[in-house]
Amino acid sequence: MVTEFRIRFVKCNYIWIPKRILQRCTCDEFDAMLGQVLLSLQNLQVLHFICWGCRAERARHRYLAELPTKNLQKVMFNCVCTSQLPSNTYQMLASPCMAPVMSLSLFDIGAWKDCDVLSARSSLPHLKKLICSDIKPIELLFSKQTITHFSFFKNVTDFDPLHNIISRASCSLTYLQVYNLQHTIPGFIAKDSAPYRSLKHLGDLYYGRVVVRDFSELFEQA
Repeated sequence: MVTEFRIRFVKCNYIWIPKRILQRCTCDEFDAMLGQVLLSLQNLQVLHFICWGCRAERARHRYLAELPTKNLQKVMFNCVCTSQLPSNTYQMLASPCMAPVMSLSLFDIGAWKDCDVLSARSSLPHLKKLICSDIKPIELLFSKQTITHFSFFKNVTDFDPLHNIISRASCSLTYLQVYNLQHTIPGFIAKDSAPYRSLKHLGDLYYGRVVVRDFSELFEQA
């Protein structure tokens, strides 16, 4: 009985061979076979899906919205093959098979068309842990009161939009990880410390490593 499935979908070999040898891309065929496998996993609980496939002219992985499992708890999704196209990732996340998911990681998920489906009450109603690298899905998913763990995996120069989202959210964060912690969090707390007072863990994402720092002194002057 398969309960955990991890796949790293890499580019097919045609891009690496000399140009004088003609070979068509086989990513679509592989994706179709992968879909047949995933659609047979009725007891799936953990899905790690990393796609580095060749750039597609149409969206792939549509089968992810039709998974037969009713026990999915953890999903990690990273796709670059359709990063320039309107993504069907949002329909996938809003599908019934994703309703039990409690932990979600999203990276490189394409354009923002139709992403408003994430704010629906029926979308990911049990979500507690969110790891993400884009602001738009964060803004929509933070409308849910259930999120307690959050990691923002993107090093940006302006963190104010992220602070504004956290401040407006009704969820109570106990776990937070961001880049440049020593420069971002003190400013956040100076503006509004209330969203951060329930934190039990504050991690600094530093060149791929997580550095846990003592943050209690940050609240002394707040």
